[in-house]
Amino acid sequence: MIKLNNRLNEISKLVNVNDKVYDIGCDHGLLDINLAKNKIYVHAVDNKEGPLNSAKENIKREKVSDLIKLDLSDGFEKYEKENCIIVSGIGGLTIINMFKKNLNNLKYIDKLIISPNNFQIEVREFFIKHGFIIENEILVKDKNIIYEIEVFTKGKKKYTKKDIYFGPINLKNKNKLFKEYYDSKLKSKKIIVKLMSNKYFFRKRKLNKEIVMITKEL
Repeated sequence: MIKLNNRLNEISKLVNVNDKVYDIGCDHGLLDINLAKNKIYVHAVDNKEGPLNSAKENIKREKVSDLIKLDLSDGFEKYEKENCIIVSGIGGLTIINMFKKNLNNLKYIDKLIISPNNFQIEVREFFIKHGFIIENEILVKDKNIIYEIEVFTKGKKKYTKKDIYFGPINLKNKNKLFKEYYDSKLKSKKIIVKLMSNKYFFRKRKLNKEIVMITKEL
């Protein structure tokens, strides 16, 4: 039986039965197997042969080969116009650069489920700039790390700087994980400012503004 970690489990709940999924960085294929067992078609890709071989064995063992296509691919190299893109566990700037090189593919995409390891603000800015709105946001704790999961769909909407920084739905919900997540960020920023020399004046000023903004929301 396939058991998903908390992060992948939350991602799986965001996929609808009529979605055709292109999963970039599928690793061992556990998410894809879970989706296939719910009758969802998945085109799963990874740029490393080791994880792909493991995924192949897992898919065969779970008898879901008919609903999963597996490819060795770096990003969009093998993309076949699937409407739902999943990218999880990859750095935010890497995700942005991947899409920058393949902007034409955005016209085929209805839904993006993105869970970057960092640079979440930049990821939000990028997809909003390219014709998407933030449909949903989830904070999930997995092995003592809190991750952000963003769902983008086609549309236009104006967002405030605060929306972009925290995420509009995160701001609205402000649940226990939100407070824990941003309390940790606040503490780390305060430490950085304290250790930073005055020659980094503009960076220090920016961090101080972020500290004030986070403090107001906690």
